[in-house]
Amino acid sequence: MDERNLHGGHRERLKERLKAFPESLSDHELLEALMFYSIPRKDTNAIAHALLNSFGDLKKTLSAKEKELTFIDGVGENTATLFAIVSEMARRIRNSESSGKTYIGFKDFKEEVVAFFKGKELKEEFLIIMLDKNSRKIAQVSFTSDERNEVFADTSKLNDLFLRYSPKFLVLAHNHPSGDVMPSESDRDATNKVALFATLHGAKVSDHIIVSGDKTYSFFQENELKGGFTDKDINKMISNIKE
Repeated sequence: MDERNLHGGHRERLKERLKAFPESLSDHELLEALMFYSIPRKDTNAIAHALLNSFGDLKKTLSAKEKELTFIDGVGENTATLFAIVSEMARRIRNSESSGKTYIGFKDFKEEVVAFFKGKELKEEFLIIMLDKNSRKIAQVSFTSDERNEVFADTSKLNDLFLRYSPKFLVLAHNHPSGDVMPSESDRDATNKVALFATLHGAKVSDHIIVSGDKTYSFFQENELKGGFTDKDINKMISNIKE
């Protein structure tokens, strides 16, 4: 049988399975089918296996850089571009789904926050998740600083965030490269400072989660979130902002 007919028949059968029972396709078959549209005249089965063997899974394969992908025999610029398009579309879909999610408590944040800090164990980073009045995520920002906690509670940065997003609830998070998730006094001070600032804007800090690997510490669960600020606290914060 002509090789082109053989490949053509296989491709049509795979496409029919994809349309009728997409869940029946393995990862390498999905990758193989995707490459039908970048490699029109070559068997993509072996290439799919080689890609997954090299990168480990679909996510890492689709998000790999062009220069990494093209080391695999049979993968060229068209395939790398197609993967980049699919990867970016998937990222936007995830963000869209996340932005419509309603959060209830610590358990809703824990998995997402732990995933955010994966691979970031060497440098301390701070994350602020902003929620609307219905506890739906509207935005998140992260930043790093050599001055521990200073950028986290920088009132000018916080003011910019409130002016831009008008959140009603905040979830704070940061990682401890040391491996110890217990909060320091500076962690507590920074948390109280952000909570007070949020109060001035009619908002509330729902939690502050400290992460190290898979370990977490929740200010909410440990009843460490301060509330009921006095007029003196508020006036002092206002004075500091004006200065």
